[in-house]
Amino acid sequence: MCTSHRYIFLSIIFISRITLGQGDDQTSFWPKEITAEKGTVIMYQPQPELLKGDILEARAAISVTPAGEQAPIFGAIWMTSYLDIDKSERSVNLVSVKVNHVRLPEEVDSTRVKKLKTFLEEEMIKWSFEMNYDQLLATLEEVDVIENASFENKAPKIIFRESGAILIVVDGEPKFKGLEKGYEQLINAPAFIVKKKSKYFLYGGNMWFRAKDNMNSWERLKNPPTSLTSLQKKYNPSDEDPLTEKSDEVPEIIMAYEPSELVVTDGKLKFTPIDNTQLLYVDNTESDIFMDINSQNYYILLSGRWFMTKSLDGPWVYAQPEKLSKEFAKIPEESVKGEVLAAVPGTDAAREAVLDANIPQTAAIDRKTATASVTYDGEPKFEPIAETSLASAVNTSSAVFKSKDVYFLCDNAVWFRSATPNGPWVVSDVRPVDIDKIPASNPAYHVKYVYIYDSTPEVVYVGYTPGYVGCYVYGSTVVYGTGYYYSGWYGLYYYPRPVTYGFSVRYSPYYGWSMGVSVGFGGPGYWYHGVGWWGPPVYRPPYYRPPYHHRPPGYRPPGYRPPSSNHRPPSGGVHQPSTRPATANNLYKNRKNGVRPSTRPSATRPSNTKPMSRPANRPSGQERYKPATRPANTGSSRSPNNVYTDQSGNVYRKGNEGWETRQNKQWSAPTHQPNRNTNQNLNQSYQNRQRGTQRTQGYNRVRSAGGGRGRR
Repeated sequence: MCTSHRYIFLSIIFISRITLGQGDDQTSFWPKEITAEKGTVIMYQPQPELLKGDILEARAAISVTPAGEQAPIFGAIWMTSYLDIDKSERSVNLVSVKVNHVRLPEEVDSTRVKKLKTFLEEEMIKWSFEMNYDQLLATLEEVDVIENASFENKAPKIIFRESGAILIVVDGEPKFKGLEKGYEQLINAPAFIVKKKSKYFLYGGNMWFRAKDNMNSWERLKNPPTSLTSLQKKYNPSDEDPLTEKSDEVPEIIMAYEPSELVVTDGKLKFTPIDNTQLLYVDNTESDIFMDINSQNYYILLSGRWFMTKSLDGPWVYAQPEKLSKEFAKIPEESVKGEVLAAVPGTDAAREAVLDANIPQTAAIDRKTATASVTYDGEPKFEPIAETSLASAVNTSSAVFKSKDVYFLCDNAVWFRSATPNGPWVVSDVRPVDIDKIPASNPAYHVKYVYIYDSTPEVVYVGYTPGYVGCYVYGSTVVYGTGYYYSGWYGLYYYPRPVTYGFSVRYSPYYGWSMGVSVGFGGPGYWYHGVGWWGPPVYRPPYYRPPYHHRPPGYRPPGYRPPSSNHRPPSGGVHQPSTRPATANNLYKNRKNGVRPSTRPSATRPSNTKPMSRPANRPSGQERYKPATRPANTGSSRSPNNVYTDQSGNVYRKGNEGWETRQNKQWSAPTHQPNRNTNQNLNQSYQNRQRGTQRTQGYNRVRSAGGGRGRR
């Protein structure tokens, strides 16, 4: 076919209708193949360059094959799109794609290139470009990272035990409130503890315990009086799960009145070497404890932070991740301690954890149906927030702020506003001024990670990054919690604040942060009933399945936003979760339930949000949630996903003998090898794409196996 005929094909394809068939899993497989009347367009897996909020800038290799021809035309496109992200479903949808630039071989003149760009822009908005979340995470080159805060890195008190034990952290001095029948309840601890006169009673792990005069020496109470059991059923119904193993072994109960962590081992510490490193790890515990043979230092990982000591008796001091022994980076990712690599700078796991912490969960909030309410302990009481013009309400579990004469509420990762502190509350399309200046020393710090991206008269497009639920980028790794101790509110009711330590919080590259208790005594649901003890009020981190971890009360799957926090405490004074549904569903639920805004949003950003380049064609509700057509994948005939483009738009293929370029309608070794930087970037793109596939497979294995850590 002569060159002029090829031009004719390119002109014809612009006005042809794409005929799409049903293909394989659209989320996992690339390239996407689009069959048109006069030929085929293939788009290879995008190479994401930059994520700013919910806007993705990416490039991708493409090919156009005229009908009846064997030799496709290869080129590159640069595009910008909105992201609909559902972390719970591990899915990413590129919506309202705008083609910014197209590069084709010199033989295709600028007029035809312009027509191809127009065709792609008109048609791509109809295509469903779905990616697996792990593919995005592994291939994303850069993200608009939030500036690091100044966190508190003082080591908590670390308590070692060689047999089963439970740690119960009390928020300061014990505070009791009257219940009934002469009993009082300890309200500032996440366990059900009551006292009567000088006797204390604890219910946990499906067992009753008793202590006299103080709460330091507990013993098993096999036959509790009916007055106790009736109180427990009324004020602390068990959160039992048939999947969680139970144990009749009686644990030691340890009370702590300062930030603390418990390490339980099965007998004396047993150190085991890690292959290809000079590290030993303790393999008879769920905790992450190491010894560096070279320095003879012990290390422990707590809430994403490293602490070290020369003696297990302490003192423990904070170890900056960048100054860790190089041996930690050598830990095999597939090993039993591979998950700690997320806390080791320079590793793929740490890079992906940082990226994950900056990728938002997105949603479209219907202005008419989204509602919120706030309960205060008495009249609303506001205190100024240092370094800002804001004041925050301190006698409520809700995040309420006063900005001049306007009140703002961050509820369920949605911003509301009102003329009064009591409402009525309406969905806000702006955030309060100075919200990004809230210091980490303030318990409301997490709300700065809830964003407003765009709005229309009908809907507000919002998102929150994991910082809202306690996962923060710190240097080149991620940590859980700010490390600061926040005292709760004490009045007629008690409102706890987020905590960093005390719940054995650990990170998984597939499930994020989870919490544990100790070995063999059921999960947190058998011991902890309080709310607001980690993350925003009522939030519970993703969980690991039994035998050692259990979903806590208020559980939501990974990626789902936490349930609403606007609830009224019961008469007993203990803050309990509300059963009211969340004010806004995530994108998956919106699509599933057919909730679609009807008006095309404006491209104008709220004035108080960070400016960025945004596509002008933000989709209407139907376009955003349900593209009109889908690209077809054709099973065994699918092209290999081995074509890439560099940042200049040159197209390369990964062959058995190395990188190849397109010359004379064929792939062959380039006449001149790519320069060093280009070659390194291509190799990195290839490795990232392979890693995305591995992450997807790894997540599927973990999910099919039930998730979580087994005993090592």
